Amino acid sequence: MLQNQRFVDRAKELEFLERHFKSEGAEFIVLYGRRRVGKTELLNRFTHGKKHIYFLARRESEAETFNRLSMALFKMFHDELLLSRPLSSLDSFFEYLYEKAKEERIVLVIDEFPMLIARFRGLTSVLQDLG
Repeated sequence: MLQNQRFVDRAKELEFLERHFKSEGAEFIVLYGRRRVGKTELLNRFTHGKKHIYFLARRESEAETFNRLSMALFKMFHDELLLSRPLSSLDSFFEYLYEKAKEERIVLVIDEFPMLIARFRGLTSVLQDLG
């Protein structure tokens, strides 16, 4: 019930996300704001019923991050190769996801994105290359 009370006046934001979700081609949207204002709840509402990956960035080694990214892809696509040979770069993660997204719309939510950028300084370049 508390979550519903915190989710107030977000119709415009939801409509914005839906419009971009339905547009042609890939979209990259950064949602930022003060802590504890309901960003995660907004994204949970938006992704409900949609094929999506939710990834929470952590302070951890690169290997741990790649293992968790590989596991997130495995849970969605059931590709056994991801278990035996986890991805070893951001390029490989985004290329894999990009290929899968050609078949159907997929939402990728990266929570605590600044933490991921701090770990992988080239992340924004990788994302620009995809566009």
